[in-house]
Amino acid sequence: MSEERTVDVICLSGLESELCSQRLDATLDETERLVEFIRALWGGDNEPWPLLLVSASLRGAAKLLSELESLGYNPYLIEFTGVPEVMLSSLSLDDVIRFHLGHISITMRERLDAKKVYPAVTRRELFRNMFLVTPRYVILPEISRGHGCSDACPYGALSDDGADEKKCRGCMLCMSRCPSAFSKMPTWTGPASMAYVYSFAASKSLDGVLFICRRSLDALDEKAVEASPARLLAVHIPCISWLSPRLLGVLRKLELYVHVYYDPETCGSCRAAEAARLASQELAGSGVIVSASLMEASPYAFTGYGRRRLSEEEIAEEFIRAISS
Repeated sequence: MSEERTVDVICLSGLESELCSQRLDATLDETERLVEFIRALWGGDNEPWPLLLVSASLRGAAKLLSELESLGYNPYLIEFTGVPEVMLSSLSLDDVIRFHLGHISITMRERLDAKKVYPAVTRRELFRNMFLVTPRYVILPEISRGHGCSDACPYGALSDDGADEKKCRGCMLCMSRCPSAFSKMPTWTGPASMAYVYSFAASKSLDGVLFICRRSLDALDEKAVEASPARLLAVHIPCISWLSPRLLGVLRKLELYVHVYYDPETCGSCRAAEAARLASQELAGSGVIVSASLMEASPYAFTGYGRRRLSEEEIAEEFIRAISS
């Protein structure tokens, strides 16, 4: 598949946007119907390509991702946005769609390269599952042989020989924990993505940014109003363990409020639960707000209007400085 292929924007439940390439009269929580729709798009000789589902509600996003992965489809090719993110940011629906299209473009290569991995299981687990081992899709860290990062992985997936694909859960915690690997941070949460996030938020005079795991998006239906009147841009990430305290520090230095959504109950059932827990502690220790409540954002309302304007060169210099330090 060509990396330049246009993302299909699928508007659900009667939503209208000039950016819609297709429309489907269904809600996001109609999992079975959406799965059949997506399978039809990706079926036959068609290669799967990225889809952005635009919905009145984000409830059902996590279930749809899990269902698609269980059927052997790459869940990183599906992204979501809709009314809860309009409420969170006070932007138009077209604007939030444009933001996600830009972010998908930046992260396209990693999404396409997600690898189907059959995890290592014990003989007991093999018998219990009747010899059926469900594969998972993992975006693997770019840690090569001899980086000396073995202590950085909570799952024992790293050694002097590099990463063990069967043990790796794609949490990326190693990338920010291991100094020699930092320069290979995944694009999804690396300097290019963070610069794009900052530039978009600043261009719209938003007060801050909310980093949220793709499998926690259901929560935005109820949580979006908690931040009001602060205006936050929602940035979807595979897990909060992908985030670098150093790079989030640059966003904060540039006067952008930064909030990382973390709900121990929701994250506790994730295959990267331990990495998320450790990341939540490390991010909070660096001064980032890490919480399942967005009320902490309220005092930062309207701060985006008074933020000093930076050129693209100045923004790039700040991130280059962070990488080099």
